[in-house]
Amino acid sequence: MEKHNITEFDIYGREPILAMMPDRSLICTFLTGGAIEPENANCVEVTRSFDGGATWTPREILFDHPTNGVWCTDIFTGGEHPMAAVHLYNSTSQYRELQTLCSFTTDSGRTWSKPTSMRGTVNNCSLRQGFVLSNGDFLIPLYWQEATDNFDKSFCQPNPSPSGWLFRSGIGISSDRGATWQRFGYFAADTQLWEPNAVEVEPGHVILCFRSQTGYLFRTESFDYGRTWSELERTDIPNSDSKFHLFKLRGKILLIGNTVTAGRTGLAIRISDDGKSFTKLIDIEPAEERWFYPHACADEEKEILYIAYENAKQHRLVKYSFAELGLA
Repeated sequence: MEKHNITEFDIYGREPILAMMPDRSLICTFLTGGAIEPENANCVEVTRSFDGGATWTPREILFDHPTNGVWCTDIFTGGEHPMAAVHLYNSTSQYRELQTLCSFTTDSGRTWSKPTSMRGTVNNCSLRQGFVLSNGDFLIPLYWQEATDNFDKSFCQPNPSPSGWLFRSGIGISSDRGATWQRFGYFAADTQLWEPNAVEVEPGHVILCFRSQTGYLFRTESFDYGRTWSELERTDIPNSDSKFHLFKLRGKILLIGNTVTAGRTGLAIRISDDGKSFTKLIDIEPAEERWFYPHACADEEKEILYIAYENAKQHRLVKYSFAELGLA
């Protein structure tokens, strides 16, 4: 195991998004700009590593906008060229006026195209970690906010609002290598369901999990490559209403996130054969320390799993060999 510092923010820096580029360099983006989020001053900064995460280039602005906030939530590497999921929002209405855009790089992250809308029905939503299904389709979990009982109220309620404006979730699927996208699934509960993550356990069998405010993950599953889904259920997997990461590696399902029902401590890796029953594998940081918002990628050739995470100021990278995870 190796651990390295990626960067540190003086004021505000959140949600590292980590990916490996075609030239095998690592890239990591951050939500920063302003003192909080959402603010219209929010922008996306980026840093890169050419030595496996030991050192990182100085941060620089990757995406910003003259009037609106910008946010990156995923870098999808399953297509012809890596794709950044870029979101443009009006912070005065929280994330309720949201444009879903994408940007591509053809030179391993050195330059990126101007963000443009995704073709199809994927808009006004936040995208999460995407992957390629065994049938070749692209799948990206997504979520958005809906007005429920507050038609006559302001868009500018606190986020997340205790009533009205609840988070709902679904998925986006592309059957033409990302040229066009369609939405499938609709998942709602008497709690926020957001920041979903998915994994294909076996061909066609996809498990989709959701962050909630109940102290536990919610789950649904599909047996037809994400077209139809089972009834939503609350699991017994602890989650402190914080981002988690599902990741399939060498036939095992890894769940990376906080292992507690409240607070953002206990950042660890859990492991499963079926994506349902998980056991703790490794504590990433001491259980009592607050670290959160993990994002992972793997180097299959060198058999290394990389995980980026943060505490709102410091951003770190940890490297585990597949052998350390029992996956060699």
